[in-house]
Amino acid sequence: MNLYSIWSLLEQSFDILGGYGYPAMDNAAEEFALSPDYFTWISAIWLFGAEAFTIADFMRIFPYGLPRVNAERFASAMQKGYFISDGNGRYTCTENGNEVARTIWRAAGDSLADLASIPFENLQSLFGYLDRLIHASLSAPEEKDTLKKISTWPWEADTMRGFVSSVGLPILLYLITTFLGRLIK
Repeated sequence: MNLYSIWSLLEQSFDILGGYGYPAMDNAAEEFALSPDYFTWISAIWLFGAEAFTIADFMRIFPYGLPRVNAERFASAMQKGYFISDGNGRYTCTENGNEVARTIWRAAGDSLADLASIPFENLQSLFGYLDRLIHASLSAPEEKDTLKKISTWPWEADTMRGFVSSVGLPILLYLITTFLGRLIK
């Protein structure tokens, strides 16, 4: 397995769920006339809830982008009433911001509600494939060397891992639990 086949497999597996949740989120965002960069502050509401946070707090969990750009996005969300600030760089979501975020996340979950559950045997096969993919990715020395040579500026090399583990995985788990919750009802 080489770098390109691994990346291709990852893209295909992401597209399976991304083709449902993200378009539904974008449609819900359009209903609120949100700018295309809404995902930044929606993620902050999801991560921090009603707890106050700073741009630095946000970027410790979401370690990509520029602090200035994130500050601009939060300022824009404040102008629309989705956040308030204490004047010292700490943001807190408003009830309105929380409701908009919930509506957008609900749209993503609802888009997955009609998917059929995976039979246990197929799920076991999927876990086996994922296990093989992970082992192949982590044990391919030539790929590690190739990846080390690729510039990731302005991000650190582990940014994608941090992004996937801090945002992608929780989103996927949320969508899966919402889907399973609907199956149980």
